[in-house]
Amino acid sequence: MRDPKYDKVNCDALIKVMRAGGSVASVCVALDICKSTFYNWLKDYPEFNTAYERGKVGYEAFLEELITLGASGRLPHFNATAALGLANNKLGWTRGPGQGGDTNISIGNMNVLQSLPDTEFKRLLEDKMKQYRLENPQAVLDVDYESN
Repeated sequence: MRDPKYDKVNCDALIKVMRAGGSVASVCVALDICKSTFYNWLKDYPEFNTAYERGKVGYEAFLEELITLGASGRLPHFNATAALGLANNKLGWTRGPGQGGDTNISIGNMNVLQSLPDTEFKRLLEDKMKQYRLENPQAVLDVDYESN
C-alpha cells in the first residue's frame, strides 16, 4: 500500500533541501516522514528516485562550493578536515589517486585557489556554480567573506 502523504511536490522539496546541503535525514524532517518511508518512496515512485539522484548532485555541488570557499580563505573558521571528512563519508571523495573516488583534493590546489585575485576566483566560482545550475550564484559571489 502506498503512503497517502506522498505528493509529487515532495520531489521539489527533496531537491531544494539537498542543494542547500541537507542530508536524507534533513529531507525526512522537511517532509515530516521517517527514513523507512523515504526509502519506500524511492522504490515505489520513480519520479522521487529521479529527484533523489538530482538532489545528490546538488548536494555534491554544495559541498564543492563550501570547500572551495573555505580553501580560498573566504569562509571564516572553516574546518577543512571536517569538510573533507564529510565529503569522503557522504560522497566517497578521496585525497589521492587509487583510493576509491574520482575527486582529488590537495593542499596544492587549495593554495592555488587562495592565491587567485578576487576577480579571477569569483569568475571561477561563478563558472562552477553555473555548471551545477545553482539557483543564484550572484548571491554567493556578493557576500563579503573577509568581513565575517
